[in-house]
Amino acid sequence: MDLLWDSRYKSEAKIWGENPSPTAKYLASSLSMPSTIFEFGCGYGRDLSYLHKCGHTVLGFDVSSEARNLATGESRCDSYRVVGDQSDLVELEGTFDAVLCHRVLH
Repeated sequence: MDLLWDSRYKSEAKIWGENPSPTAKYLASSLSMPSTIFEFGCGYGRDLSYLHKCGHTVLGFDVSSEARNLATGESRCDSYRVVGDQSDLVELEGTFDAVLCHRVLH
């Protein structure tokens, strides 16, 4: 659990708004359809949701349980996975066409 980010998501919720980041838009337009994308530090899922709606298969990872709850909540698509434990990543099979790591290092 990440207390800083849990606290921030609990108080501010959708910190960067509803719209996808310019990076996610660029990625969606650059990949062939459908692609498999892993987003490291997916937050509340704004980019995951956008990429999924564009037709891509997505998997997100975030250490904040509050962010993961927002990402998989009622306002988001429930047909993708969001994980938060590094052990979940060890068991992943297959490959990804792209990794999105946007605004993770602060």
